[in-house]
Amino acid sequence: HQGTVVTVSIDPARAAEKRRRRILALGVDEVLELPFTPALAITAPEEFVRQQLMPLDVRDLLIGHDFSLGRGRSGGPDVLRGLGEKYSFGVEHLAPVLHLGSIVSSSRIRRCVAEGDVETAAALLGTFHSCEGPIAHGMGRGTGLGFPTANMALPDTLLPPPGVYATLARVDGLPGTQQAVTNIGHNPTFGGAALSVESFLLDAHGDLYGRTLRLGFVARLREERRFDGPEALMRQITQDVACARRLLAAVRPTADEMPLQPCPASCGAPAEEA
Repeated sequence: HQGTVVTVSIDPARAAEKRRRRILALGVDEVLELPFTPALAITAPEEFVRQQLMPLDVRDLLIGHDFSLGRGRSGGPDVLRGLGEKYSFGVEHLAPVLHLGSIVSSSRIRRCVAEGDVETAAALLGTFHSCEGPIAHGMGRGTGLGFPTANMALPDTLLPPPGVYATLARVDGLPGTQQAVTNIGHNPTFGGAALSVESFLLDAHGDLYGRTLRLGFVARLREERRFDGPEALMRQITQDVACARRLLAAVRPTADEMPLQPCPASCGAPAEEA
């Protein structure tokens, strides 16, 4: 990812393999990814065309509204059109995609996810923002409360901020998509701990350890907060589950790797401040 080269550290909203799967699902025959390296970052536009595009026998090049390539973003649409005339390929400059009057961009999507606005993120993505990872052993507190959770090993992707979310889950080995309530946070009621991603699957039970769990974030229900004790927490989780069921009942999963129908509205469940 270019951000890891240019800015040293960045957490992309979608991993390369997830992006690749989605592109192929659109009917693309083949996806070639060019590693973004420091050497590539300083390549001049014409050199890039000769080294990377000409060996592919490119006939037409489609570029996004703000696309540029080469050192210092010097290979903009006009430069590429000139190179296209020289090397005999066409250049189509696509118009920006707008949502509610604003341009859809990866930075806007990342900002929505980082702020917990997973509904807007879903509208911009055309699918739910998702993460996946193996189910690992947790502290077992959910089982003791009557809400056993599948604890995901922290994924290498951008997570929404701590809070409780209505999610759709897919578990390796289980058919279909499961409704779930997911808590991202530090378990403040029990004294706080390292960040965890815990999901209560509303209608699936059993030993899921070691399986891969994939979550699609549909709506944010509330912030994470500390309760006076386990009983108060259980009452709130019961409300969270009821709220999530109402929300998720309106979501129609597709046969895709993750459902593609964003939820139209949040539940607005009340949450007292600690």
